[in-house]
Amino acid sequence: MGTVSAPGAGQADTRYTVNGLSPALTYEFRVEAADATGNWTNNGPQVRVTTTGQKDEEPPKVLPGSRIELADKVNTTWLTIRWSAATDNIGVKKYLIYVNGELKGTNSSNGFFLWNNVYSNRPVV
Repeated sequence: MGTVSAPGAGQADTRYTVNGLSPALTYEFRVEAADATGNWTNNGPQVRVTTTGQKDEEPPKVLPGSRIELADKVNTTWLTIRWSAATDNIGVKKYLIYVNGELKGTNSSNGFFLWNNVYSNRPVV
């Protein structure tokens, strides 16, 4: 999600690069500090920032003929599914996976592993 660079010995860095933000959205940041024994501040500085760029107003599209299929054989307590990728003018960030109408997980690829009611978004090859 972000990166930190180390300053001199014994002193925490006061910079952090936040990755994965979306364009033209407002984010609120707050920073708290801790010492070596685990004491934390509770009144750290805050800032509200809006990223540059154009907000994505267009939802992803599922193409006609899209389908879900088994990626492998069905087992006693697990299976792996894969599906046709959706399209988007900016890019598809993630998928929501439902089992019997109930949300069971999210995935950032177009494959999903289901095992003994434990769900994983490991990529399907």
